[in-house]
Amino acid sequence: MLNGVCKASCPMGYYEDMEEGLCSQCHPTCGSCSGPLADDCETCSNFSPRLYKGSCLKDCPMGTYYDTAAMECQECHQTCMSCSGPDPNQCTQCERGLVLDPNTLLCGVTGDGTCPTRTYLHDDQFTCIGCHQHCYSCQGPGGDECLTCAVPRYLHVWRPVQDVLRLSCTLTTGDEHQPPIPQSPCKK
Repeated sequence: MLNGVCKASCPMGYYEDMEEGLCSQCHPTCGSCSGPLADDCETCSNFSPRLYKGSCLKDCPMGTYYDTAAMECQECHQTCMSCSGPDPNQCTQCERGLVLDPNTLLCGVTGDGTCPTRTYLHDDQFTCIGCHQHCYSCQGPGGDECLTCAVPRYLHVWRPVQDVLRLSCTLTTGDEHQPPIPQSPCKK
C-alpha cells in the first residue's frame, strides 16, 4: 500500500515493509532498497551513485575500484591501496611498505620490506602473490602451503610420505582423525 492505494509491488525508491503492510521510503541515497537504513541499498540514486556493501557513496572507498559491469565498488588486489581493477598489475598506489613498479604496475617489496597479510614473496624477491583463499599467511599459492589459516579454518598438520610435514587449513581441528604430533617443550 502506498498513499492509501494497494499496489502489486512498491515503486522505485520504496521497499515493502512487511510488518506495516506498506511501501516505505528508502534511505535518500538509495535508488532501490530492502529496508530503511543507509546500508540496505540495492541500487543507488544519482546523488550517491557508487554501491559498496549495501551503502551508496559519492566515491568508492580506498582499496576499491568502480566496476561498471557490476555497478558497484569492488576490492582491489591485497597489495594495492588504490587501483583501476582487481588484478595485481592494476595498482595505482601500493599498500604501506610496498613500492609500485612503474613498468608493470605491480606492488612489491624492496630491501627488508615484507608482503602484506594473505600474500607471500614470489621467487623474484619483489612481487607479493596472493595466498590460497583458506590461508591467512602462507609460503606459496597452494592450499597445503598455509602457515596460518583464515577464520573459521584450523591448521591441520599431516605426514603423507617419508615423514614430510604437510599443512592444510580445514574446518575441523583434525584431532579426531589423527594422533597429535609431539610438540617440543617451550623454554622460558
